[in-house]
Amino acid sequence: MNATSSNLDMFWTVTAIVAIGVFLTRFSFFWLMDRITVTPTLRRVLAYIPAAVLPAIVMPAVIYQGPSAGLDLANLRIYAALLAILVAWKTRNLFATIGAGMVALWILRWYF
Repeated sequence: MNATSSNLDMFWTVTAIVAIGVFLTRFSFFWLMDRITVTPTLRRVLAYIPAAVLPAIVMPAVIYQGPSAGLDLANLRIYAALLAILVAWKTRNLFATIGAGMVALWILRWYF
């Protein structure tokens, strides 16, 4: 056996293990939903998870640009994000918010 086939075997073994792990993790939630009763309080708390996760995903992409980390007034993404926040607050529409932020960033990049 040469090194290339050994590396390929290792790649597929790791890929299969990761795939099985991801499947079991996701399947466990479906399996548990039939066996666990969710209280109204917990259901209300779980409703806030998407609203908490989205900023946690988006804000690092907005704030950290390039090698310098942190708030920089030259960072055009901050201005586009502020406009998107304003659109989200006024319209409560996800697609309008994403569209406004994208268009604002494109215009700011084109102009500056």
